[in-house]
Amino acid sequence: MITKFLPAAVFVLAAMLLQSLAASDSKGAEDQASWQNDLLAWRAQRATNLQAPEGWLSLIALGWLKEGDNSFGSAEDSRVQITGKAPAHIAIVRLNKETGGLRLLPPVEGFPKDLLVDGQPAKEQALVPDDGDKPSKLTIGTLTIIVIHRDEQFALRVKDLEAPTRVGFHGLRWYAPNAPTACRRAGSHTTHPKCSTSQPSSVPPPTCPRRA
Repeated sequence: MITKFLPAAVFVLAAMLLQSLAASDSKGAEDQASWQNDLLAWRAQRATNLQAPEGWLSLIALGWLKEGDNSFGSAEDSRVQITGKAPAHIAIVRLNKETGGLRLLPPVEGFPKDLLVDGQPAKEQALVPDDGDKPSKLTIGTLTIIVIHRDEQFALRVKDLEAPTRVGFHGLRWYAPNAPTACRRAGSHTTHPKCSTSQPSSVPPPTCPRRA
């Protein structure tokens, strides 16, 4: 009796196995397509972020502030020197490290006419760093200047819409993704030592995509 039904049982098991393999192959193909789409979207977003008006490619100067008065402009005697088309003397930031207070002061010749603070003509006033509720933003021409606060230190960060690194940016170059060593584990992107990327030398190497 057992012998009689054995071929039928083998046929049923084989059919089930083939169906399972087909489903597995289909799921694998879907996962691969989804991963590649996610990676391409991440790469496109990274390039967009880099080239944004205030993205990292527009950074042209970063100067740490000392206690007291800190001048900034294109003049060689500026505490924070801004190369290029900036006025020789833009303004002065007075730092009180004891209180963490920051105050914008005019240079000897006065504020440049087109210097704005939060969209208003510059005047002697307190400045709010980037970790405050309403950070102050200075603009003059194509330049944007903010005060950043890191640990117990303050600095001026200067970005330029027409920075050569931004204007001359023509996209990132990438190697084709290597699926067997792709940054894929347990349904999320993770950093992998074999991930292949390529980028301009002026841009720090990115890690592989990571999802929170």
